[in-house]
Amino acid sequence: MSGKWSYSTSTVSCTTDSAGKCSITSGRISKNTSSVSFAVGSLSKSGGTYDATENHDPDSDSTGTSITVTRP
Repeated sequence: MSGKWSYSTSTVSCTTDSAGKCSITSGRISKNTSSVSFAVGSLSKSGGTYDATENHDPDSDSTGTSITVTRP
């Protein structure tokens, strides 16, 4: 999986575990920034086919392809 944070032009990536999960972290975010978003740019699976219609979010805090995180 690869994608971008809303405050950066750099692409970040990670490899999923056997459950299909991976974790990414952001760099430092300015104290003046009230929220940031992360959007998935691409996905791939060796020997598999990606079906974007299968994107979902079990806890309903994102669209399945992007999420906005607000500073508390």
